[in-house]
Amino acid sequence: GKSADSNTSSSLIVDAETQFYTGYINSGEGKTVKITNLGAGTNNRAEVCRFTSHATKFNTAGTVLYYAFLMTANDAHSWDGTNGVDANEWRDVFCIAEGGNDLPGNSYRGRFFIQQDPTDPTKVNYSICKNTSFTTAAPPDAFGTINAGQTYLMVIKQTFTGDGTCKVEVIANPELSAAEPTTGWINGKPGDTNTFGGTYAVALRSRGLGEAADIRISGLRVATTYASVLGISTGLNDVQYNASIKAVAKSIFTDVPGTLKVYDFSGAEIFSSITTGQLDTNLSKGFYLVRFASVNGAVSSAKLEIK
Repeated sequence: GKSADSNTSSSLIVDAETQFYTGYINSGEGKTVKITNLGAGTNNRAEVCRFTSHATKFNTAGTVLYYAFLMTANDAHSWDGTNGVDANEWRDVFCIAEGGNDLPGNSYRGRFFIQQDPTDPTKVNYSICKNTSFTTAAPPDAFGTINAGQTYLMVIKQTFTGDGTCKVEVIANPELSAAEPTTGWINGKPGDTNTFGGTYAVALRSRGLGEAADIRISGLRVATTYASVLGISTGLNDVQYNASIKAVAKSIFTDVPGTLKVYDFSGAEIFSSITTGQLDTNLSKGFYLVRFASVNGAVSSAKLEIK
C-alpha cells in the first residue's frame, strides 16, 4: 500500500468465479479479484505482481511494456461521502507502480480509470493517464465506453521516452492478432506533465467506490511485445477449443491421430509429438495449453490439468 494512506494494504477479495474471453490465452484461468466498497472513504491498494527491482526498473528510451487483463464492471459507481450516496466520479482500479525506495506502490502511475456513465447506467466509461486524477469537473480528454456486466479484454501500452517519463494508452477488445492495432488506443490526458521514473510492479486499487460497486479483474499478463501479452506466439488464439482433448493422470487423449504441441502459460512450447490418440507424458502436475492438429487437418486447442 501507499505509505501516506491511512488505510493501507487492505486485502482485496479473491473470488472463485472465472472470467472468459474467447481467444485470450488466459481466458478461464485462475480466480478473479473483486474490487468493491471496502468502507466509507476507504483508499486501499494491493500490489499483485512485481517483476523487477528498484535498481532494474524499466525506464529505457524505446522500451515498451504491455499489460493485458480481463475486466467486468458490474457496477462502477463511486461514493459521495459528503452526502452519503452513490455518485458517478472517475475511480482508478488498476495502477502501474513506479520504482521507489519506500513501500511498494508508494508512487502509483499509469492509472486506469472507470466511471459509471452519468446518463446511461448500463454503460461504463474508461480511460488512462500517467498520474492526473479525473473528476466530473476535470474529465479525461478522451475516453471509451463499455457495457456494464460484460467481460472485456483490456490492453495497456506503456512507452518510455527516456527522459524520466513515458506515454500510456489503453484499448478495449482489440483484434486478437499478432499485428498491433494502429487505431483505437486511448490516452486520457496527453498533456499530463507528471514524471514516470520507471516501472516495477502492478497493483489493483479500491478507492472511494459506491456501496454496490463490483469490478472484477483477472487473467493478468505483462510482456514486452503486443503479440506476447496476448499469447499470440502460441497460435492458440486462432483455433477453436476442443472439449474432446482430455488428460488422465499424465496422459493426453484425442479422438483421432495427429500432432500435439504442449505449452506452459507463459506461451513457451514444452514439446511437440505425434500421437495415435493417447500420448503418455512426463509432465509435472499443473495446467498446460495444448494445440492439436489432426490427420484430417483440423486444428483445435485445449487447456488441460496434469495430475
